[in-house]
Amino acid sequence: MKQFLTKITSAGVDGGAAYEMNLKYYVTEDNTPGGAPLYGVRIVKSYNLPESTYNEEENEIRRIFSNRADAENFLDVLCRGTVTPMSLNDIAEEYILEKLLSA
Repeated sequence: MKQFLTKITSAGVDGGAAYEMNLKYYVTEDNTPGGAPLYGVRIVKSYNLPESTYNEEENEIRRIFSNRADAENFLDVLCRGTVTPMSLNDIAEEYILEKLLSA
């Protein structure tokens, strides 16, 4: 699997006074047995603490798009909404259903 860091965003937690949450959004690429790539997304959430930076959680959904542009468009939606790894599966399900129903 290849992954490409596409977006980084951060948001203050508890009004930004205590620490900052960082979110990194990646497009992932897997090759199928026939050689055609399939794309997915990955989110990594970490916190900036005075002592250190550590990964709190991550989640990914692989092989859900047949072209990279669709994966990047979905990643834009995730980034604009400051979507965390915990809610990625629910947001992906809603996004795909919306795309299917509007087709």
